[in-house]
Amino acid sequence: MAQRRVGIRARLVVAAAALVSAGSVTACSNGVEAGTLDPPSGTAVREDVGELAVRNAVIVAGEDGTLTVSLTVVNTGSTEDSLTDVEITADLEPATAVLSPGTIALPPRMATVIPGEGESTIEVDLDVAPGGYLPVTMQFENAGSVDLSLAVVSEASSYGGDPG
Repeated sequence: MAQRRVGIRARLVVAAAALVSAGSVTACSNGVEAGTLDPPSGTAVREDVGELAVRNAVIVAGEDGTLTVSLTVVNTGSTEDSLTDVEITADLEPATAVLSPGTIALPPRMATVIPGEGESTIEVDLDVAPGGYLPVTMQFENAGSVDLSLAVVSEASSYGGDPG
């Protein structure tokens, strides 16, 4: 009888050890925040600056030689902010983008899509072919500035106009 109890206890200890070790082995993942040396697989950039969350930022290259910055800015704070300046560097020469209107308001606790309804746009005259990345500096009134490296995509892509 005593030997049978030892056998049951031994099985319980082995089962408990297997259960504990299974949890530590299955905790490995390749999720959104996984630390890897590989660059992100998508083209759009995500970055936080102060209470602003810059999301889905790319540069759309138009056939007419203009570049349009496409992004969403989420103001998670309780006060309004605004985008006051955008500088894009191509061929080692910085070019200041034209913001329409002159500054773009970012209301509190709201997402602002640019370009979007209300005709907010960020454009610059630079003839750059799609397929590379350009350094972009965005200046916000309250949150400060943020440096990004944005992909240049074709106007026919899902970020641009009619894919045809």
